[in-house]
Amino acid sequence: AAYWLPDVLESFKRKYPRVLPRVVVGNSKLTEERVAARDLDIGLIEIVTEQHNIERRSAARDELMIICSPDHPLAKFKKLSAKDLIAHPFIDRDPGNGIRQIADEFFEAAGIAGSEITLCAELGSLAAIKQLAAAGLGFAIASERAIRRDVLEGRLAAIRLEPRIYTPLEVLLPRDKFRSRLITTFADYVCEEFARMAKDKGAVI
Repeated sequence: AAYWLPDVLESFKRKYPRVLPRVVVGNSKLTEERVAARDLDIGLIEIVTEQHNIERRSAARDELMIICSPDHPLAKFKKLSAKDLIAHPFIDRDPGNGIRQIADEFFEAAGIAGSEITLCAELGSLAAIKQLAAAGLGFAIASERAIRRDVLEGRLAAIRLEPRIYTPLEVLLPRDKFRSRLITTFADYVCEEFARMAKDKGAVI
């Protein structure tokens, strides 16, 4: 909502100035449920849905990175495994967040139980997560595009995970037989723009 959608909305509005976008921000699980219930015309999430009454389109993907203060002990590494992280406080996402689920799977794949992780906080706001990480209170996991400016300006350090992991960018639509031309046009546009943005992104480190 904060790091991918604004550019897409700006260019779409320039192309179709009479369109009035109404954006509701929530985590992946909530967005998925609202699309399935037809409370939303379209959803953009960071997790692959298993809902049968939803049509999903894989638009792009973004690499997930460890973020921390440039003065944090982890900042000196070029890559970090799950076992490298368990001794340090972790700033996690709120339940239902797509990146939280991917992070959980990353630790589980390394044989690390949730009880072994030192939890610092659970936050629904990425801005708050970045602020705590920059202040040195712990590390977090965030998508590359969302932390690019903070890294370039020196507020955060970004370290690749080993193995590298990615968050999918999924476009969700209710599985309706009939759909307005506007919704179809916007879904197609989002997929094209997300793919272009992912391809054109610059390196973080």
